[in-house]
Amino acid sequence: MISYEKISIRAKNEDEAINKAYEILREQNKYNVVINKLIPRFDGVSEVYEISYSYEKLDKNSHLEIERKFLLDRDCNFDNYNYLVINQSYIGFRPVSRIRKVDDKYYYNQKGEGTLVREESEKEITEDTYNKLIDYKIGRTIVKHRYKIPVGKYVAEVDKYLDDLEGLLVVEVEFKSLEDANNFEVPSWFGKEITDDLRYKNDNLAIATKDEVSELLKDTGVIHLSK
Repeated sequence: MISYEKISIRAKNEDEAINKAYEILREQNKYNVVINKLIPRFDGVSEVYEISYSYEKLDKNSHLEIERKFLLDRDCNFDNYNYLVINQSYIGFRPVSRIRKVDDKYYYNQKGEGTLVREESEKEITEDTYNKLIDYKIGRTIVKHRYKIPVGKYVAEVDKYLDDLEGLLVVEVEFKSLEDANNFEVPSWFGKEITDDLRYKNDNLAIATKDEVSELLKDTGVIHLSK
């Protein structure tokens, strides 16, 4: 979604005004900012620049996703649980924009920046829309099986990756608050926490090279990709 707004910046010259504007807008989590117009004005003290800009923002119906992520041993067995088949493709990165086929349903999703806490919005789309958007995918389509495992009062979502990400097994737990996330008692069968490791974010996995994926899979004892 493209939004158009203005900001006033006090600066010595145009370059300084633009740099300050970008810095402020980044802090406001505004992405892909484009400066459309810059008008200098003197307010009796110094130069003030009125800057008109556009940027991408998440859907108004977005919510905060609070989630911790962990690696699992590749020998963990979930055969007794049902799973969803997920095909996930990325069509943009600022904000992160992806389309997913989950069994026989289709979704368009956006996520903001962050690791433990991210803004997220999602809506169901038609198969026809999905097939049109898939032409714009960037990198690989991530294919995985998702299992839902009860963990106390929470639900752990286990993702078993396939194709050239095979061997990667990750579990995520979503929380209603930061307090819940921080107080979560990590089960003994969870492995290394990777919540803040950007390499394991799905959008980065979609564009990772084979060498980069092989490096990640060393943590699971799997090295099988050819160059």
